[in-house]
Amino acid sequence: QPAPYDPAQWRARSGWRFHADRPWDFADPLAGIELAGEMLWAVCGLRRQGDAWQVEPSVFLEWWALLDLPTGDGSLSLVWDGDTLHATLPVQSSRPPALYDRIRATGTDEFHFDLHFDMQQARAGGESSRPATYETVHHFHPRFTAQS
Repeated sequence: QPAPYDPAQWRARSGWRFHADRPWDFADPLAGIELAGEMLWAVCGLRRQGDAWQVEPSVFLEWWALLDLPTGDGSLSLVWDGDTLHATLPVQSSRPPALYDRIRATGTDEFHFDLHFDMQQARAGGESSRPATYETVHHFHPRFTAQS
């Protein structure tokens, strides 16, 4: 498990530098990668407890998403919408979890950005030789604010 993320110290620990003549950067690019990883685990609170995935966020944002994390159990996607933790694999959490077959982010075009998430279940029936079809059973359209 990584050390707990301390938001008050991120600039000093990561060597974040402001430049007037070029893009801002990290003194050590690997420190920036490490910081991103720490932030991810702190926000999601994702860890493996025995055979189960545990999700206990330490930072409660209005919403967040982690999509298609490869695991030995399959691909794990998580979306916190402020009320419900949506997941593609069984998770243990003090937040109410809802399980889906897949979660898709759509509306991600750079010129027409309108992010939303479709939580989908596989449709029953059909031939086993044909690819599965999915039905959207829940839709989440996040709001973007200065804090998001």
